[in-house]
Amino acid sequence: MQAGVVATQKAFTKAFAANPDAASIQPGTYNLLLEMKASDAVVALLDPASRATMKLTIAEGLTAKQIAAKITEITLIPTEEVAAALADPRSSGCPRRPAVRSRGGCSRRRTTSSRARPR
Repeated sequence: MQAGVVATQKAFTKAFAANPDAASIQPGTYNLLLEMKASDAVVALLDPASRATMKLTIAEGLTAKQIAAKITEITLIPTEEVAAALADPRSSGCPRRPAVRSRGGCSRRRTTSSRARPR
């Protein structure tokens, strides 16, 4: 409604209830027309071709600043929002980074023998 895709929430809710496949609509961003019939909007949301997708490849060796610029360039998300998300990933819905655990022998040092050397 707010985006002008369908006329009313009631019409969309009715069309959603009438379509047996509607429960399989996935969260995401979709490319939809303006002023669609509610039933057509439901069908469009079920069509994988309607999903808006972007591909972003982060090359090895880029700095955080370069990565942020690339994200802004591809997604059109404002620089400030990208910087805030990078500063606090959890605030953007990113999962908590798992703790890195070391195994007992990962930091072994090479030792020399304490045996006396022959003369």
